[in-house]
Amino acid sequence: MSPLHSCSIFFSIFMTILLQSSPTSSQSSLCRSSCGDIPINYPFGIDDGCGSPYYRHMFICSENNTKLELRTPSGKYPVKSISYSDPHLLVSDPFMWNCQDRDNFRPTRSFSIDSSTHFTVSLQNDYLFFNCNAEKVIVEPKPLFCERFPDRCDSSCDSSSYLCRHLPECGSALGSRVSCCSYYPKATQ
Repeated sequence: MSPLHSCSIFFSIFMTILLQSSPTSSQSSLCRSSCGDIPINYPFGIDDGCGSPYYRHMFICSENNTKLELRTPSGKYPVKSISYSDPHLLVSDPFMWNCQDRDNFRPTRSFSIDSSTHFTVSLQNDYLFFNCNAEKVIVEPKPLFCERFPDRCDSSCDSSSYLCRHLPECGSALGSRVSCCSYYPKATQ
């Protein structure tokens, strides 16, 4: 993988999968078992009548059977992997800025999931910001920030986590020293 790709923003969403009972044998013989390299097992399905009703029409497999997407109220997101043993999905947001965009920043959209499904956003969400500097990124514990700037503090402040844990550098990504910031928001937990 080139340094350019390794430094791109990757928005990961881990979701809880509530496994249901096994599908019937007649149902499983009519259902595709993968989309590209991603295995599709019960409770999920990409064909009509396959999988649990809780997850119907949530996944879309491209016509050439190479790209799996998760459909949510906020849009479609490419699925990077599905783990059935440690139940979670990993999806990316193609609209987020990446190193290939260089200085062409584009607006992002918020992520939402249908609350009637059995998906939940997990504690392991990680946002990665590039081209940051210490003056523009909060790199201190939230309580200290909230004490110093109460007008910029909201209900997402908690007593234990940092808004940004560190500001590493992505040196070779853009040919210059660009800093990054990892953000673990309590509000999405």
